[in-house]
Amino acid sequence: MRIGGCNGVNHQSRADAEKREIPQNPFAETPNALLEKGNLSLSAAHQNWLADDKKHFAVSSFGLGGTNAHLVFVSPEHDDETVSPAMTFIPVSAADDAGFERQKTALINTISQGADATALANGHQAMRQQGEVRDFCFGANAKELEESALLLGEPPYTGGIKRGCGAVVYLFTGQGCQYPGMLKGLLNTFPQFRDYFTQCDAVFQRLTGESLMPVVNADATAQTLLGQGKFTQPVLFAAEWALARWWMDVGIKPDAVIGHSIGEFAAATIASVMTMEEAMSLVAARGEAIDAVSGCGTMAAVLAEKAVVEQLQTEIEG
Repeated sequence: MRIGGCNGVNHQSRADAEKREIPQNPFAETPNALLEKGNLSLSAAHQNWLADDKKHFAVSSFGLGGTNAHLVFVSPEHDDETVSPAMTFIPVSAADDAGFERQKTALINTISQGADATALANGHQAMRQQGEVRDFCFGANAKELEESALLLGEPPYTGGIKRGCGAVVYLFTGQGCQYPGMLKGLLNTFPQFRDYFTQCDAVFQRLTGESLMPVVNADATAQTLLGQGKFTQPVLFAAEWALARWWMDVGIKPDAVIGHSIGEFAAATIASVMTMEEAMSLVAARGEAIDAVSGCGTMAAVLAEKAVVEQLQTEIEG
């Protein structure tokens, strides 16, 4: 398939999975008469795809050499409410290679004897010191954990051996990375993350009388809400804080934190500069303030010498 066809597949797949919309056909105005017989029509304007609709779309690619390809796609059957099994991650750490092998053997034996995976993971994450030789295994159940443990030290089936203990830095991003359904997998799969996010939502509800939960759905409502600062700012803060707290609980603790824009609030909270409740109150107020001035100003980048800019400013103000 030529690159044009590949782009068509990519864009239409994203329209299905993320935006849930049918894009406008910018060129074709008069449909082929045969389309009417198949109950088909051209998309003259952007249209929303309802969440429960069975979706079909086609992409054509026409090669200069006469090779044509036409692919028909159908959306998969799935249940939006299905909760995936939570992954369990177990770090293995030792001072040297011999010690690592002993830890690996002991872990495999413990798993095979039916040990509780969550308790085992908590013990390795929180109660063991980190050595020079490290790796981790993972799985959604005992069988997967044992299979992964047998391959410790053999990436990509595990994390892969790491030597030395480098510093861990959390970087919290600003607004612009959000999209509908962005937290769905985390909320449905990891109870720890969901608990922390719910704590943020409870504080937000006390402050505003509204909830963040509709914002994290993968639907048209979420798309609309994410366009409003009073929701976007708090949901990004809640996502970043909840993710950081969850990582810290499993032993991934930062040596330093940095943040940009809304991410600075999450960084300051993790650094104990303020509490989550204090940060959420500031973030909620910030979001409302952004909405209040939205559309009231403009921004421009002027590539010119200082004297030229000052002259322009004088003329504009005069």
